[in-house]
Amino acid sequence: MSLTRRCFVGLGIASPLLGLSADAKSAGGEAADWPIWAPPRSTLYDRIRTAAAREGKDIRGFGATLDGKSDDTAAMEKALASGARVIVIPGHKGSRMRLTRALAIDHEVLIVGVGGRPVISAENREQTLFTAALPGDDAKAFLQEIRFDNLTFERPEPRRAHGVALLGYNVRNVSVTRCSAIRMGLIEVNHVLQRQRRYLRSKGDNATDPAVLAGFSATNTDDLNEHVLVYDCTVDAKSHFCQLARLEFTRQVAVAHCQGRFACVSWWGGGGRRNQGGDLAFLRRARDIYVCDNVFSGAIGGIYGNNGQNILVARNHVSMVTDIGIDFEGCIDVLATGNTVENAGNYCYATLFAAKNVVFENNIAVQDGAATNIHERYGARKVGGVRGRTLFALRSAGFAGSTGAVDVAYRRNRFVWRGPDGVGSCLASYFDSLELTGNVLENVLCPMAYSSTQHLVVRENVLRFSRNDFTERPVLSGSGGDMTIAGNTIEASQPLPGAAIAIFAQLSERTRSVSVTNNRIKVAGAAAIEIAGHPSDPGTGAVTVNGNIGAAIRIPEGRVASVSGNRLADGTPAAVTRVPAASPAAS
Repeated sequence: MSLTRRCFVGLGIASPLLGLSADAKSAGGEAADWPIWAPPRSTLYDRIRTAAAREGKDIRGFGATLDGKSDDTAAMEKALASGARVIVIPGHKGSRMRLTRALAIDHEVLIVGVGGRPVISAENREQTLFTAALPGDDAKAFLQEIRFDNLTFERPEPRRAHGVALLGYNVRNVSVTRCSAIRMGLIEVNHVLQRQRRYLRSKGDNATDPAVLAGFSATNTDDLNEHVLVYDCTVDAKSHFCQLARLEFTRQVAVAHCQGRFACVSWWGGGGRRNQGGDLAFLRRARDIYVCDNVFSGAIGGIYGNNGQNILVARNHVSMVTDIGIDFEGCIDVLATGNTVENAGNYCYATLFAAKNVVFENNIAVQDGAATNIHERYGARKVGGVRGRTLFALRSAGFAGSTGAVDVAYRRNRFVWRGPDGVGSCLASYFDSLELTGNVLENVLCPMAYSSTQHLVVRENVLRFSRNDFTERPVLSGSGGDMTIAGNTIEASQPLPGAAIAIFAQLSERTRSVSVTNNRIKVAGAAAIEIAGHPSDPGTGAVTVNGNIGAAIRIPEGRVASVSGNRLADGTPAAVTRVPAASPAAS
């Protein structure tokens, strides 16, 4: 599997896999992977500044006082009703606008703070402060050019922290830039078909896309929201949690250089389960997504979404989340690179449902137990085990046996357990193709054995252990139709527990070939490489165990295998032991 330029056609970028350095710059001064359809921040801000100077209508001219005491709702309603294309809110010291009712936007408008960043106090009862939508609920019509810039939105106590500053239905060319939100989120984009309650996941099945039943096209994505930009924004929700940006049924999304405390960014392109629209035969309706150079903490996750395609998630920092740090659910053609996730209740990185051509590359994951049961500290609902020990996971959730549906690679990542005891781990599920190449795992077990697996490659990884206070388990394991476990290094400064199985390969009725070659086991005490038989194994698959150093070899009784060139650490030939077909280690 390889991620190619074709995968990024929608984003309009060149992948870092194609030779661009991470710190290279585009013509607009942004990172080299900046999408060509998204204006650089400096370009957009110049346009906003020019529009404010040429067309700006001062909100005070419509009766606003901005003294933080008077209700300025009527003034904002009047300004919007006037058809003004640019509404200016002066940001002089102490400028504060009180809004006590939800407001509707039905035409092109830029609302911008100038001369400072004014505060808009969202004192309305509704979750949304501004709703942008054309009149009439026409699912094929789109409202264009809605822009917020240089504003602070605050949900004052005692009102509950919730909602967003801007909710759009069927919108295109929308931006929220240089804005802050306190005790609320910033932007959510939905589709009119959702507001009409025509999209229902429950109406789908493995052969029926509920989005098509709702009225979306089965063959193209021209009916989606489009071109949503969120730059240089901050959200401090104060408690768990709000959305900095939530994008549903939307294409061409760029979220860059933002910060969210108890806040996150997510997308939704339909249900992920096979019977809810997630089958790979159906279109992905969240597309061309760029989420880069952001910092998120304290939410259910940092960056995640359903049914997306053409996605780049790069150079983000995510920490102390209750579920998963960076998560792709039913997504295809994805690259996550240069990210750091520190402490997640469930997994630092994960894929759920279908995951076609998903690559995690050059990322860092760290768990130290700080996120164990973190939902209790946040007063949040428990999702999953919240054990705070798993570095990455694959959860196929209904796609087992669906050929080609789970196709994932982890390359050159660093996975670290820094907790006071035990080790971290990884979690497997069904995958048609899984590649682990060049990763470093520090005090992290790598159990990749799952009964339905088809193709597994574990190559040139380094697993280092500085402790042995964990229960007896194989350090590295796999199963599948075709297995290659080659060139890996396992290092341990202390004797591994129990029987010290360093590498474990499980045979089954699916096994066509197993190759365990040229691995290096550098551990104090004894270690073994075991090929485990099973009564369901027909015994016809090729088994090769060659050129390994530092471990004894165990092969099932009666199993034909090519075993040669294996040596112990001192250079003597490794002992080869025949073990019963149903090995205890396999259970």
